[in-house]
Amino acid sequence: YRLDGKNVMDSVPVNNGVFQFTGNVASPVNARLILDHKGVGISKLGRSVDMMELYIDNGTITVNAADSLKKGSVSGSKINLESAAYKAFIGAADKVMEAINNEYGAASEDKKKDPEFRKSLQERYTKASDEKKALQQKFIKENPGSFFSLVALTETAGSSMDVAKKTVDNPFNTLL
Repeated sequence: YRLDGKNVMDSVPVNNGVFQFTGNVASPVNARLILDHKGVGISKLGRSVDMMELYIDNGTITVNAADSLKKGSVSGSKINLESAAYKAFIGAADKVMEAINNEYGAASEDKKKDPEFRKSLQERYTKASDEKKALQQKFIKENPGSFFSLVALTETAGSSMDVAKKTVDNPFNTLL
């Protein structure tokens, strides 16, 4: 996670399926929880890493996972419940984009060089990306008080958006 402009990496041992991090944060921070099942080190885990994205917040946060973090759940934190609702709202488009990425990754080197194959993937990816943006705009309008409306706004409009710009089409104005 990032804290005070710096990347923070921490680790703890897992004993009998249980681990515990402790500390304090000034506000919720987005983090990635990674489980190294074989103890080989994070740099050797590759793309198929067992990972969960969550928000670290003050209070007790519980992670439950039977066989993998990817399939796990987070409880005990309002921000993580809101995160799950936001992810579910945009999830269909994310799944399509992930499937396209996986299709490209599984393709042979010759297939990856095929312009028609790449064009087809790009067209499908662009369509799914546009659908995700539409869902994010809908989420912003339906949930103007949600922290995740700000997340959606940053993802769709970019972090360099001029929030002071007083125009009708400025999506930031819908959150005020």
